[in-house]
Amino acid sequence: MYKKLLIRLLPIAIAAFFLFDGSQMLSLDNISEHRQALMDFTDRHYLLMLIACAIGYSLSTALSLPGGTVLSQLPIWLKHRANE
Repeated sequence: MYKKLLIRLLPIAIAAFFLFDGSQMLSLDNISEHRQALMDFTDRHYLLMLIACAIGYSLSTALSLPGGTVLSQLPIWLKHRANE
């Protein structure tokens, strides 16, 4: 039952990614624009940010969506900035 649900949701998730311009949201320019908000969120919810990055990267890689490079660098960048 869950397998059928996932198979039906997969095309919807991919379409939503491209429909809402997901590749633009995962650009280095966009991350730089929202740097302070990301840093504040990371300071308050460090574990949640790590989990969100791991899930986002896993989904991006599994679905072959663009943005894997940015998502692989984002947790390292946030960790480095949080330690400054």
